[in-house]
Order: sequence, then C-alpha cells, then structure tokens
Amino acid sequence: MAVYIVKPGDSLSAIAAKHGIASWQVLYNHPSNAAFRTLRPNPNLIHPGDKINIPGSPGSQPATNTPIPAAEQPKYAMAIIDGTGPGEDAKYIPSMKYSFCRQLGDALEPINLGKYWRGPGPAGFEVEGLAQSAYEYLLGVHRSNPSTRLMLAGYSRGASAAILAAEHLEKNGNIPVDSLFLFDAVARHTISGGEVIPANVQFSRHVRRDLQATLVIKYEGSFSDAEIKGVSLTNSSNPMRPTFGNTGLTWRGNGDHLPAVPFAGSHGALGGVGWSFVTEDPMCQVRVASYMNAQLAARKVWHNLQSYRPDPTRRKLPGPNEFAFGMTLNALLLMKHRFDVKKAGQVP
Repeated sequence: MAVYIVKPGDSLSAIAAKHGIASWQVLYNHPSNAAFRTLRPNPNLIHPGDKINIPGSPGSQPATNTPIPAAEQPKYAMAIIDGTGPGEDAKYIPSMKYSFCRQLGDALEPINLGKYWRGPGPAGFEVEGLAQSAYEYLLGVHRSNPSTRLMLAGYSRGASAAILAAEHLEKNGNIPVDSLFLFDAVARHTISGGEVIPANVQFSRHVRRDLQATLVIKYEGSFSDAEIKGVSLTNSSNPMRPTFGNTGLTWRGNGDHLPAVPFAGSHGALGGVGWSFVTEDPMCQVRVASYMNAQLAARKVWHNLQSYRPDPTRRKLPGPNEFAFGMTLNALLLMKHRFDVKKAGQVP
C-alpha cells in the first residue's frame, strides 16, 4: 500500500492532483483514510508528517470504482447569490472575480455541492428572480434527496435574495434550511419580504459594515459608481454606504442565530471586493474571511475564503447631480424596509 507523507506547503488538492485522483474529496473520504479523517476533521488543516493512503495503489481499496460510503458523502447543497454590480457580464465578472460568493461558487459548483448566480444590476430589479432561481434549485435538490442539507449564501442585495429564497422554502412545505451565510445584506430591493430570517432557518451568520461616524465622514464624497448615463442608482459618494440599511438583523424561530457582526470597512470589503483607497479594507477582508471560514467549518463546509488585494482601477470621482439622486433613492428604500420590518413585528 502506498502511503504519502505530507510535506510543508502540501494541500489535499495538490496531493490528489499529483497522484491522478479526481478530487481531494475522493482522497479524503476514501475508506482507507478513515483514521486520517479522525485525526484531521478539517481537510483544510493538514500537517507535515501526516500519513495519507493513496487510493488505487497496491494494497489500498480502488478509488475510482469503490463508492464512498453513504455516511461519509457530503450531503449539502448551497445556493450562492452574489452582490450588486455592473449590468453587463463583461464588466461584472472581472469586478467580482474575487468576491467571497464567487469563491464559494468556484469551489462548490465543480463538485456539485452548490450553484452560483451573479448578483443584480445597479437598479436591483433582478432580486426577486434570483430568489426564485435559488429556491427552485434547492427545492429540486430536496425532492431528489430529502436528507441533503440545504444552504444559502449571499452578498449585498444577493443576501436579501437568499433570505427571500429561504422564505419561499418555508411557505412551500416548511422545508428546512440548514445554514444561511449573509455578507452585509442590504435593504435595497423594491419587493416585499427578505427582511427577517424565517423560522425554517436552523443556523445563520451575518457580517455587516460598521458604520462608525468617523469612517462615514472620512470617506464622504470620495468616489462615484455611476452606471447609467452618468446618474448613479446608489449613494455615489461613500463606499461605507451609510444609507443602504441592512436586512437579516432579526429572525423568527429558535435556530442557532447570532446578531450581525460588524467589521470596520466598506460595503465592498464585506463581500471580498474592497476599495484600494479605503485603508481599512484589506484588514477588513482578512477578518471577514477568517470569521466566515470558522462558520462554514462549523457546518462542515470545508472551503477557506481568501482575501485579495483591492483593485486600484475601480475608483471614479462623483459627477454632478449624482449625490442628490442617489441619496433620495436610498432614503426612500430605507424607509420602506424599516416599515416592512416593523410590520413583521421584528425591529432590530
């Protein structure tokens, strides 16, 4: 039987690729590595000197023809909805390539453990459709295998869409949602719902921007994100997004929930796509990734989010009339969402 001794800098993915194994999951979950799984329950944390049996080598059980025991197979599916960005895919994809949601999608989609959707455009009209798509995906998974743990993750408006998807699952059969991961869910959709985490969610964690007065004042008027004919549909002057509000601050039911944890950084940094001119953003991204990695691991989602250097080319200076338009829209949406939350009897 071939035994591999872990070396400094090794990862399960690299070891699997080196030995022609389809994925690190096949290597990690192989019956011959049961003792290794007991020693290292987090596959992202292996150490030099660890011994790993190589499936398919003499003396080990075949890797490609022996199915992983059902008890050891991953049993979750995550619907992942990214945040607001440019309407055109050609602009959206590069601007969000390092977002935390994109990282989850890149890790889970290839191994059939999740599905990723890009976020809405500047006006946010796609939120309802995104929520419906995530709901239909998880409903299909549930019907195929009711024991599969259903999960949702989202950033910005995409996080509010994730809450809406959980509501759809509750209303249509009270289907349980194992986990909900929210990256600064904002109150900027025009439809009803998506305000309060529903009672069918068993576990939720939420990270949000810390709107310290010093930070808001420091960056007021520092940039513009105009998208449509020079007129911004957001608060075009402040990366802290002080008038965006938040959803997902309260919940119903008796699940494992915590108050949203504030981090000092821009709204972009909370989603993994901070601004180069916001000096707090690099460390904010590191701290958000570290916190959410621990929450993902607690639900047995073995993927480490990474923090990447903010793109220095994203900044634009504000143009005339943008500020007044953006502030007016933000104020109207914020009042709407506060009213909806109060109507639901859930005031943070």
